[in-house]
Amino acid sequence: MLALPDEAQAWTKASGLADAKMVSPQRTMTPMGGSRLSSAECRAAAAFILDSARARDQGLAVGPFMTRLQADMLALASQPPAQRWFLHGPGEALLLYRAATDIYRRPVDASSHQRDFMRHCENLRLSLPASGITPR
Repeated sequence: MLALPDEAQAWTKASGLADAKMVSPQRTMTPMGGSRLSSAECRAAAAFILDSARARDQGLAVGPFMTRLQADMLALASQPPAQRWFLHGPGEALLLYRAATDIYRRPVDASSHQRDFMRHCENLRLSLPASGITPR
């Protein structure tokens, strides 16, 4: 898993995602009855990262972007896991937070951010255990 700054880890814990279990009905069910992050969810989140990087290119400053991102992530985390499009657990939250902050820390073209996110998301997706519980 990606190493993140203490701020991101503290945010994940404060949001309640640190103890979340993945139970979304849209997830791919494993033979053991658990669930796994889907490729479709990775693609949807990668599209969000692409759009976010494009917004940066259009002049959106880091402060307003991060304020809105954190508010949106907290709002999503407050929803029941089955109603979330992403952020079912801390691994997904940290991945999204890292990719979003990377948009400003490493200002490369938007499609590069999208590709990097998709690669990391697929790695996370494939690393989830069959039990459906996000690794700590």
